[in-house]
Parts: sequence; structure tokens; C-alpha cells
Amino acid sequence: MICALNYTYVYPAEKYVKVRSDFCPYIFTHEEIRRLFEVVDHLPYWGRYPKHHLIYPMLLRILYGCGLRLNEALLLKTGDVDTTQGVLYLSNTKNESQRCVPMSVSLWKYVNYYLEQMAYPPDYNGYFFTSPDGNHYNSTPVYVMMKKHMKAAYISREDGTPPRVHDLRHTFAVHALEKMDREGCDLYYALPILSTYLGHGSIRSTEKYLRLTFETRDSITDSMAGNYHDIFPEV
Repeated sequence: MICALNYTYVYPAEKYVKVRSDFCPYIFTHEEIRRLFEVVDHLPYWGRYPKHHLIYPMLLRILYGCGLRLNEALLLKTGDVDTTQGVLYLSNTKNESQRCVPMSVSLWKYVNYYLEQMAYPPDYNGYFFTSPDGNHYNSTPVYVMMKKHMKAAYISREDGTPPRVHDLRHTFAVHALEKMDREGCDLYYALPILSTYLGHGSIRSTEKYLRLTFETRDSITDSMAGNYHDIFPEV
């Protein structure tokens, strides 16, 4: 509502921007992630984009293995990737804050393999995911291609549409929590670690990413059972 010079205007209800507060991200199962890797790891050579079959396997591993936002990954430069320590240095982030993201050993090895295949010059400090014109990949075609790969891996929502690329970040958070729980990490301490790794300003932001799936719910519930087994008597 706007009030000025004794005039009042009420915005029509249909003009309001509707905010979905009940949105639930798609969490990939481990089997779906395996199938998606199977698809991108067997992409054929494409003359129009000669590095296409190398970039998408690497991009998927960065998104799922480190939980990066898509633009954080696309704006990486080779100088941001420490191949001796296995760390990504991010400066182009949503919150405009720098952060260091350690990689797993397997991802670290794949990064070195990727750089060998890309055959960048020794003094190259351009984009890690470089487009044919030497710039970084644009997010729009990446969205299109990733959805195509998801369809090829038979991954879809209940309505038949493919998940969002950003859902890989949600999935990373859930699978990371699952892994820490499986390794005996106290979930009370796990959340701040995960929050820092994702680049969130508070744990509250991280909680939005933790959607328990049927894969993880039982294991996490079982791990907490010892804390409440004597509270509720069996019926």
C-alpha cells in the first residue's frame, strides 16, 4: 500500500510476488549420483565444443564434492585451485567473503587429471572451466546441459521435471552430514563445520540445507536413540 498526497493505492492481489515458504529441494540418492556420473563420464567428443566431455565430469565433481554454488565454480580460475594442497580458494561468493574449501583426496587427484587433459600453458591463469572463446562458461547453457544429463540418468522429480543444478549443493550438505554421522561425529559439532565449509554466515542458514531423506533418516535416528531410549516407554 502506498500513501501520498492523501491518495491511497492498494496493489491488486494478483500483482503480489508469491514467495514459496514450503519449497523442498530435491535430494539425490547415492544411486542417482552414481548414474549421473556414469552419464557425464561417457560424454562423446563434440567438435563444436572440444573440451565439453572433459569439463562436465569435472564440474559435476566440484559441485557435488564441494557443495559450491554454480557461479562459484564457473568463476574459478586456475590460480584459485591449489593442486599441491588440494584446496579451492573462493573469492567470487554470494556473501562477498573469501573462503578456503579443502577437497577430498579422490577429487584432488581428479583435478590434476583434468588439468593434464586440458593442457593449459604453464603460465595460464584463466578460468578453470574455460569456454571456447577463453571466457568462463555461462550458467544458462550449463543449466540446460545438466538437466539433459539428469534426464539421461533417469533422474526426475515426482512431476517428471529434472532437479535443479543447485539441488546438488543441498545434496552435498545432506550427504556430508550423513557421512559425519556414520563416522561417529557428534551432530551438534558437525553443523558449525558444515556451515563454515558452505560459506554460510550462521548455522540457521545451513539448517535449510539439511533435508533428511529416507536414506539418511534411519541412520541418524538410530545414532540418537541412546539419548532418548528411556524417555518414552515401549507400548
